[in-house]
Amino acid sequence: MVETNGNQEQAAEQLPKEHAIIKLSRQSLVNHFVTRNMDVALAHMTDDVEWLGPFACQTASSKKAMQDILRPEYGIRLALADERWRARKRAGTWIVSACYTLLVVSADGERSIPFEQRATYVWAPTPDGPRIVHLHVSNTTDANTLLPSLDTGKNAIEFLYEHFDDQGSGTGKISFRDIGGDLHVLHPNELHAVESEGPRCVVKHAHGEFTVRAALADIEEELPARDFLRLHRSCLVHRGRIVSIEGYRAKLDDGSEYPIAERRYRSVKQALVAPRSVLESTVPPRLSSPVDSGTRP
Repeated sequence: MVETNGNQEQAAEQLPKEHAIIKLSRQSLVNHFVTRNMDVALAHMTDDVEWLGPFACQTASSKKAMQDILRPEYGIRLALADERWRARKRAGTWIVSACYTLLVVSADGERSIPFEQRATYVWAPTPDGPRIVHLHVSNTTDANTLLPSLDTGKNAIEFLYEHFDDQGSGTGKISFRDIGGDLHVLHPNELHAVESEGPRCVVKHAHGEFTVRAALADIEEELPARDFLRLHRSCLVHRGRIVSIEGYRAKLDDGSEYPIAERRYRSVKQALVAPRSVLESTVPPRLSSPVDSGTRP
């Protein structure tokens, strides 16, 4: 239970700062969807946590009831992409919101099914330290037309998902803080290009783009060198996304084009001569999975 009266202010001091509370919330999310460790996923929730899940039958007013509802689906590991996080403090509590894409394949393995979800974590001070007292997870209705209705006790996803590639295991992601304050967590293979615009950079990825206050050279240092090519001093692209070189321009698989500096033309061409198997090993299917690294201020 949440503390009240004189002890509440003292307990509120236990609440961590913004980055720490996002990290704890993300730890819960990753352990729920990716590593499928229920004990860790629910470790920071109160025994009487209020939970609203994405399906009509997924509601609970206790951690035990939540565990019983979720247990049937825990045999299947999912993958996360395009995570965006934000945290705000309100009256002694933290409200953490997340937007992300779950990556799945259809039961027949013929098509990928990415669908978007939203999650809101409410953290409050308790005698045992900061705990999640409320969690609301919802699907965006315009991105989930393929989701079935779910009956209590049934595995909602086993016929939708066959498997998820190894990148869903939780390694290799990089965090970016955009100029609006949102935290984006992406795997390098989700990135298409990064363009410098003065003191800022525009990060273009499989799900859109955002702007960060960072130097292109600093971003380049965090990315795997074998996967990214500097086309000119203001542009970095994922080489596995390049489908052709036409004149002094590189065309990517999403249809975008970027100029190549004359002095870099030869090195870019040579880099693309690498065996195709090498390139394919660095680029997953259209929407892949991900997970961690440091946070860019």
